[in-house]
Amino acid sequence: MWSISQLKICTLQDLDDTDNAENIDFSFLSALSIDYSQVKWKNAAVLVALHVGAVIGWALFLLGYVHWPTFLWNFLLSFVSVIGITVGALSLWNHKIYDSKKPLKLFLLIAQTIASQDCMWMWIRDHRLHCENHKTDADPFNSKRGFFFSHMGWLMMKKHPDVITKGKQSDMSDLEADSLVMFQKRHYKAMYTLLAVLQLTIPCYLWNEMAEISFIAFITRIVTVLHISWCIHSIHDFQGMKTTTEEKSDAEMKYVSDQRCWFDPTSLFLSIGDRIGLTFNPKDVD
Repeated sequence: MWSISQLKICTLQDLDDTDNAENIDFSFLSALSIDYSQVKWKNAAVLVALHVGAVIGWALFLLGYVHWPTFLWNFLLSFVSVIGITVGALSLWNHKIYDSKKPLKLFLLIAQTIASQDCMWMWIRDHRLHCENHKTDADPFNSKRGFFFSHMGWLMMKKHPDVITKGKQSDMSDLEADSLVMFQKRHYKAMYTLLAVLQLTIPCYLWNEMAEISFIAFITRIVTVLHISWCIHSIHDFQGMKTTTEEKSDAEMKYVSDQRCWFDPTSLFLSIGDRIGLTFNPKDVD
């Protein structure tokens, strides 16, 4: 049976935790004290537009304009997306804490594609850079640059030269030997477009949802899942910094779901996979 203790993002021993949380700027104002010549304005505009769409989406749902099947459909897709990140990207392909049969690998690869966070190869490369270069200029989500940057601001800024240099040096040979991962890397845009069309049209054809509502619900779900995933490198990181030295031996950084609520879908999913023979050979991260 799977236990929470087997599911880790980075152990505290992997991270340089010498800085105190008080040294980090948690305020949103940290987003204003930046070099605007380094801003990727196209990315910033897209993120603003997505968040406006998400606000509209939640408002439409609360006002009763969204059919319940549409809400449940997107809730299911949100769950699938999170599983693609936690069970797939983090547990299977990055930390390799279990082995999986090909049908489950294919499902997890599709789930990670639905999450709208770039291909598996790039997601894991950035996560490895974060763990290996924690709180340095080579950390893509460097928390020393403020909470906003660590959470989502990094997407709006040009990469630090150290991130680019270390990224080119990162050992990705394990993923490059995986035919499924490399297929997704080569055909990510086509896969994402096909899956997006299916996600948008199913509500319209099966329960006559308005196309506009289906699209807004799609955007709302993407933004919600993005924030859940971003917490892995922001809120999760800052919580880790607050762990005292005495607690470090026992308090490993676990998945966001483990730290936020009593229900952990990652462990549940892996337990079910183990029972039906799709996951096997579980192991801890050293």
